[in-house]
Amino acid sequence: EGQLLILHMSEPTTCEYSTTGAFTYGTGIQMTGIQTEKHEATLDSSIYYVVCKDTNDNQASFVIYP
Repeated sequence: EGQLLILHMSEPTTCEYSTTGAFTYGTGIQMTGIQTEKHEATLDSSIYYVVCKDTNDNQASFVIYP
């Protein structure tokens, strides 16, 4: 959406990203929204590696090509 990468999750999560490669949760760049369903990051790369974590410590990883 414009100059933002926006993620809508189905439950509250906290998400981090990297534009340089896969990473371990806790070492990425935090997206907006802590334990929310909507997360944003500045759209300035052709690839995003994203890891989101929910309140039960479940993690999901994504590679996004905006």
